[in-house]
Amino acid sequence: GRHVCFLLLSVLMGPLAAGEDPIQQIHLTFTGDETVMAVEFVSNATEAGVMYGCGLGPRENYVATTSFRLEKVGVLHRAEMKGLEPRSECFYRANISTYTTSWINFTAGIPLRGDKQHIAAVYGDFGIDNGKSMDQLTEQGRARVFDFTLHIGDIAYNLWDRGDAFMNAISGWARHSPYMVAVGNHEHKDNFTQYVRRFAAHNYTSRRSLSTNPSFYSWNAGLIHYIAINTESYKFPDETANSPFPFTHEEQLEWLEADLREAQANREKQPWIVMYGHKGWYMNVWDKNEKHITTNFTGFDALADQYGVDLYLTGHVHLYQRFLPLRGSADIRRFAPPSHVDRDCASRDKHVYYNPKHMTTIVAGSPGDKELSFVGECAAMGLLNDVAFKSSQVECRDSYGFGLLQAHNSTHLSWIWEETARPSLPPVTMLVDDGSQGHQEEKVGAASVGNSKYKDHLWLVKDRP
Repeated sequence: GRHVCFLLLSVLMGPLAAGEDPIQQIHLTFTGDETVMAVEFVSNATEAGVMYGCGLGPRENYVATTSFRLEKVGVLHRAEMKGLEPRSECFYRANISTYTTSWINFTAGIPLRGDKQHIAAVYGDFGIDNGKSMDQLTEQGRARVFDFTLHIGDIAYNLWDRGDAFMNAISGWARHSPYMVAVGNHEHKDNFTQYVRRFAAHNYTSRRSLSTNPSFYSWNAGLIHYIAINTESYKFPDETANSPFPFTHEEQLEWLEADLREAQANREKQPWIVMYGHKGWYMNVWDKNEKHITTNFTGFDALADQYGVDLYLTGHVHLYQRFLPLRGSADIRRFAPPSHVDRDCASRDKHVYYNPKHMTTIVAGSPGDKELSFVGECAAMGLLNDVAFKSSQVECRDSYGFGLLQAHNSTHLSWIWEETARPSLPPVTMLVDDGSQGHQEEKVGAASVGNSKYKDHLWLVKDRP
């Protein structure tokens, strides 16, 4: 079957109950050091450890975990497996006093595919309910079609009530390959506590990238320098200020500029810079009722343009959208048109961008969650945002799917978006004769439309790093 031994997909509404697997929700995290991989899991035990080793040698390395008890979840454990040989096949198993998992395999560091680079699976806004892409992601993840995952915010829908079931589901592949995350608006509850505690191993990554916060950090993978940003501090200033790791907008932007400056100087080793965060350029909005900016991408956009970020991956909107390279508006009004669009770089079919002048933005927010996608959403978005989109949007799909990203060399980077399910028709209201005076309204359930699976692809090509 598709699911690993000890994988439980039932909904866990509280700490682990008797009869359930004593160790659950196992997943890996990149740390920013190719010789170190982090692992996290949940149990009821306050003390736990991890045994590990690589290749055919003895698996005698042992590290005790750092733990935190999270109400209604259990004890969250994390540990760093150090001294790994990059790109070697390694094994680990988690243990508590009464239970030990079977050996679990993974590749240390960043895998290579012959002479080619790694492949990353990319999506945002993914939940356990209506998780249309879960089967395909599990199958591809277990088959190593991709090497790690970027989940760009809005995790589980939502972490506080569906997080246990979701983390057990993605553990089918995330126990074998890293699961890297960014924070979304659905993580704001209880001052972002669920995000911070469930993904505490991202602290290892943030510290190595000189960040003070696990919600914005960077790391290198082969030819790509990845940067995660937090776009939610504008919408949730109080929750941000009271979170376990508080920060200000200015502190994040100061860190981001320093990181980009270093990445720009390091283009020989990592010629591509890929940034990811939950919201993107056209999602700025000033909420007059709340008296504050609910999203402000302008600062991120200006720095990305200044330092030549190649690609921005985002979600929040439950669609697939691909834009021409552009610089967003300096205006914080929602759907303000971009300040400049590089149309000249695109090939005739718009599947290749040659030496683009600005960052390319891709919205991959539709792997599936409880907020259903419907036929016609792209058309509706186009009507609402005609000025912003008509000169910049290349593709829009209101169906379910996820992306695969790969840097082939210093001059060619590819993106593929795979559709996993077609959307539904909006629920239709019908008038039904119930035999009495007048009629009753009846909601007819949405129906799936079409069976063919669509794919989009893009090449970013540049003459030199």
